[in-house]
Amino acid sequence: MNRQALEYQLIGDIYEATLAPERWAEVLQGISDLCGAEKNAFLSTDLLNPAANLLFFSGHTEEAGREYREGGFDVLEFEHTGRWMQQIGVGVPSSSDEFFGGPDGYAASGGRYVTDYLNRHGTYRQLIVALELAEFRFAGFGLSNGLDRPFTPDNVAMLGRMTPHMRRALQIHRQLRLVESNNASLYRILDRMTTGVLLLNVAGAVAYGNDASARLLREHPAISVTRQEGLRAADFAENQQLQTLIKGALQTGQREGRGVPGGVIGLTSPLSASPLMLTIAPLSACGEYRDLALDQITAVIFLSNPDAGHQLSARLLEASYGLTARETELCQRFVNTPVLEAVAEEAGITLSTLRSYLKSIYEKTDCHSQAELMRLLMGLRVNFEHIA
Repeated sequence: MNRQALEYQLIGDIYEATLAPERWAEVLQGISDLCGAEKNAFLSTDLLNPAANLLFFSGHTEEAGREYREGGFDVLEFEHTGRWMQQIGVGVPSSSDEFFGGPDGYAASGGRYVTDYLNRHGTYRQLIVALELAEFRFAGFGLSNGLDRPFTPDNVAMLGRMTPHMRRALQIHRQLRLVESNNASLYRILDRMTTGVLLLNVAGAVAYGNDASARLLREHPAISVTRQEGLRAADFAENQQLQTLIKGALQTGQREGRGVPGGVIGLTSPLSASPLMLTIAPLSACGEYRDLALDQITAVIFLSNPDAGHQLSARLLEASYGLTARETELCQRFVNTPVLEAVAEEAGITLSTLRSYLKSIYEKTDCHSQAELMRLLMGLRVNFEHIA
């Protein structure tokens, strides 16, 4: 298999790992091999949804792993690499040679973490990318090499091509883990999601749509679905783009890497203020969910309407802060309409009653102002992020 075919194969594997997390180790090793790396480390942590956390190391010795945890180097690494990622931004691969000017500059920037830990265990060069940086969530992927094996521009470019797919896969993984329950079929899980989801079979026909997708298809004039034509965008040029993305995702889902493996598109209509956002991704049959194999599912489309506003997870607010159902409802209203008079009117209560609720919410969340509460709630959004 040539290098391009391997790349397309790996892209399909990335999305398969969203449904079978045990496959991440194999997928990450594949990315490591394509990018010319000896070791890799992958961390995705969600403080308010720990079920979605992922952690994988490959190529590191048991001694290095033990020392990493027991010597406090995990904290030093998070501080150093976190500052590096903050400077380069989300989704941008960066090599230590390019950013710090070589191994000596990298050692000087990282202090004990680099000299007393990385260098001593044979790591002198790194290639990293931030997949997500938020107040309660962080995800990053790092590749490591020895002194005599610098990362090349081609290695950086390869990781850059993998990055959007890794970020989209994390979005899918997190959405599923937010609503997943033991022994539930995939379709019942999807019906609990607030994001629209359409599953396409090998022919590109809609094999399943959850309740949220049905609502969006009814309400948004930018897209339609028929038995004969399948999904169609109202705008001719946008429809051509949509069909290209769907075709590429279907091919990748069947491991036939000939086109663009999906992507993101906004579908517009003169009858709607905001475009309907779609993420199209390959999705191959996975043993964990027999539904996919039985219905020959090879692609998935996530849909959301920006006009719908920010969505909060009631489960997370109740479990993490002990908020009541009514307090959670008021937080949901507040995050989209941060004017107390408007929130009180929408909720059908007086302003003084709302202030009493807010006092209780402040105490439970350890917030002291509307601004602090807004920052907290913005970090608790569970909207699907469409990553271009």
